[in-house]
Amino acid sequence: MMERKDVESLFAGARGVRVLVVGDLMLDEYLWGKADRISPEAPVQVVDVVREEVRLGGAGNVANNLVALGCSVTVCSVIGGDDNGTVLRHVFSGKGVDVSGLFEDPMRRTSKKSRVVAAHQQIVRIDRETREPLRPEFERKVIDFVTARGGDFDIILVSDYLKGVLTGSVLAAITGTPRSSPPTGKKRNSPRGLPSGTMRVLHRPQRSCSGPEIWKRSSSPGARRG
Repeated sequence: MMERKDVESLFAGARGVRVLVVGDLMLDEYLWGKADRISPEAPVQVVDVVREEVRLGGAGNVANNLVALGCSVTVCSVIGGDDNGTVLRHVFSGKGVDVSGLFEDPMRRTSKKSRVVAAHQQIVRIDRETREPLRPEFERKVIDFVTARGGDFDIILVSDYLKGVLTGSVLAAITGTPRSSPPTGKKRNSPRGLPSGTMRVLHRPQRSCSGPEIWKRSSSPGARRG
């Protein structure tokens, strides 16, 4: 078990670290309520919602945690030109996150997962999202941003939930390696064979000479889609 001084030292060391988070942003919505009757329309429970909450999810949750540690955070991703995308921007801005690498594609849907909870259990989850790879013009925007700004950061953290942002070309731009390079770790059920679990894909300890450290964070060790 870590001692208090070790924890304090860890937190102190994170303050001011410049982190670029690249990946799939989403909103996690929670609807808490009571379910004590059956609908007359179908044999399903009726939930009377008593409390609602929207949180940052996916790569957004990673960014949120880094902000809590005191890091200076920038996000790079593609969202939809919709209300959920507007909410994401607003929440990030309120937390001091740099959204200069956030691009809107009117043909995509900003990921939002709504969970209905009653009697201390989740009854249903409703997903609204796009899972197709980025369109070429938006893939190019992400690549250009990472190429132009990547050297400004101490760490580049990649968070993949298989929503299409982290294409092979985007990952190649982040790591500086050819697309044909074999991935580290077990292949996932994805067209580009991404590493599974939480791991470091590329570590460059001599940051002043070789650029930032690059970390790969997947949605889960089991390689499930989020």
